[in-house]
Amino acid sequence: MRINKFIAQLGLASRREADRLIELRLILVNNKVVELGQQIEVGDELSYKGKTYQFNEKQKHSYYAFNKPSNVVCTCAEDEPNNIISYIQKRYPETKKTRLYPVGRLDKNSRGLILLTNDGDLSQTLSHPKHEHEKEYLVTCTDKIDYAFIEAFCKGVTIYKEDEGEDDERVKTKPCKAKFVNSRQFTCILEQGYKRQIRKMVVELNNRVKDLQRIRIAGLKLANLAESELIKLEYSDIFADD
Repeated sequence: MRINKFIAQLGLASRREADRLIELRLILVNNKVVELGQQIEVGDELSYKGKTYQFNEKQKHSYYAFNKPSNVVCTCAEDEPNNIISYIQKRYPETKKTRLYPVGRLDKNSRGLILLTNDGDLSQTLSHPKHEHEKEYLVTCTDKIDYAFIEAFCKGVTIYKEDEGEDDERVKTKPCKAKFVNSRQFTCILEQGYKRQIRKMVVELNNRVKDLQRIRIAGLKLANLAESELIKLEYSDIFADD
């Protein structure tokens, strides 16, 4: 297996970021600096930031669904006091036995369904837009909405790709599905995921998001999962109704 893929499976970084770490000579295997494209063999030990991980080709994958509350940050970075991994480990100590990482992101102020796993291939499949796995959200706006708002949202909205600034690129979002719920709420289904995309789309349509909750990832639904509740899954659960 290529080392960058193993690093992604560990949840340490994406494959692209892993290549950057390798170029910076921050990755060791069996105490030797590695090169781009290098393979890792069963029994080899990879070291990064003073921690060691042994490669086992038959690594067991774990899958969890979590109902993230607001103010929890979807990062594994230990220097972030509200990082999602520490938050979960305090409430579910048994998860310390497996190195988990979140698939995709929900911004700090958003809440709802997050999938956590140590399966790098699954993370890549669910996160990359080319695979077109749906993510569904319930959006509550500060001001009233109408069917014209829903129609405009569905057609796609031109937003800043990153945070607004002089050099930021403006892009038009893909057409999507959205459904009117009531005068201040709607649901929407996206297959792409620019940073804070829904919030930016709503602002461009002259409104603001009061609450944003993810209620589905592929075939996995939030359903009756209580806030801050974590449940273990089988792989098949993730695509059950997809």
